[in-house]
Amino acid sequence: MPYYNNLAILCRLAPGSPVSIWIDHSGFITTYFQFTNDHQAAFSGGSLGGGLTYINVNQLVAVKVGA
Repeated sequence: MPYYNNLAILCRLAPGSPVSIWIDHSGFITTYFQFTNDHQAAFSGGSLGGGLTYINVNQLVAVKVGA
């Protein structure tokens, strides 16, 4: 049930919150949370570069809040 756990964490964060996300076999990627929309989350900056990056929440293995 990581989908619901990750979504619950993300829905409580303020835009611009620093997070580390784990997608597939990438290891943790440091970035900034922006918002959720249905089953997607938007991140920007950090290791993801500029602009918004949309990721399906069900692709997230783990979310770590903070730098």
